[in-house]
Amino acid sequence: MPATSLVYSVIAPAVLKKLVASSYPSRPADCRLLAVNVTHTYEVGDGEQRRALRLYCRGWRTPAEIAYELAALRHVAERGASVSTPIARRDGKLVTPVAAPEGTRPAVMFTLERRHRTGRRRDRGARLWRKPGPPA
Repeated sequence: MPATSLVYSVIAPAVLKKLVASSYPSRPADCRLLAVNVTHTYEVGDGEQRRALRLYCRGWRTPAEIAYELAALRHVAERGASVSTPIARRDGKLVTPVAAPEGTRPAVMFTLERRHRTGRRRDRGARLWRKPGPPA
């Protein structure tokens, strides 16, 4: 049978739990897969807080695009928008390389944004994107 190449893989939560334990300040009590889309999202808990670990598919975003995304999230959060923000590792870096069968994939830990009972985000962010000028 000829060798097969992978487009992407789904990394076991136990593997990522160990990676988080070795890279981030808090020790995870659990890790579970939440969603498999263009990025894979894992929920990581330490007994007190829940966080989201986003594992990007290899080649989907360049390092510069990921850095821009993280900077944009921090920017709108600093202005009052209710968004998930990146969490730095112990060494201060935001992006963690993850070894996968298809090659290295970047991962970023995020805060989990709380939602109101309606399931909608508390959104003050829309007004951050309006053009400056007199009120309507």
